[in-house]
Amino acid sequence: PTQLSPNSIGAIKLDHIKHGYNDNNSLYCQWIDNRDEMPKEFQKIKKFSGLDFATIACMKQEPGNTIPWHFDNYLGALKRANLEYKDIKKIRRYLLFLEDWDWGHILQVGNNVLSNWKAGDLYTWDSGIYHLSANCGISAKWTCQITGVTTKKSIHNLKRNLFKI
Repeated sequence: PTQLSPNSIGAIKLDHIKHGYNDNNSLYCQWIDNRDEMPKEFQKIKKFSGLDFATIACMKQEPGNTIPWHFDNYLGALKRANLEYKDIKKIRRYLLFLEDWDWGHILQVGNNVLSNWKAGDLYTWDSGIYHLSANCGISAKWTCQITGVTTKKSIHNLKRNLFKI
């Protein structure tokens, strides 16, 4: 894929279309806590994240679908926190895997392809980093993302690397 400037938000969508992504190969279902009814356990996860102005979303990606190469602009998180785009480094997203890895489930962050995760594994990366998600397997891929403003109590700022909720 073509590496585009992070300042070119609109161009990313056009690039996806140019490279063949469409509604038939880029679908996913998403539940967001400030819009949809979600089990109460997700509110516990959101609180545990230590992020301010946080929102939590669950995603189901069916086999044969890809979320193309992109970076997150966090516009919703910036708006919730009354911040400007220049403050994007204050926003953090955690990606939580809800089930163990299965054949064909892929996450690529920058030049790193991730697989073999376990339910409960949590990943995060800096803003502006391109990433993608693909389900080339035979079962649905379930993930959860928590997005908000970082604090001293945010998980990635703690010195522990094993947590129990």
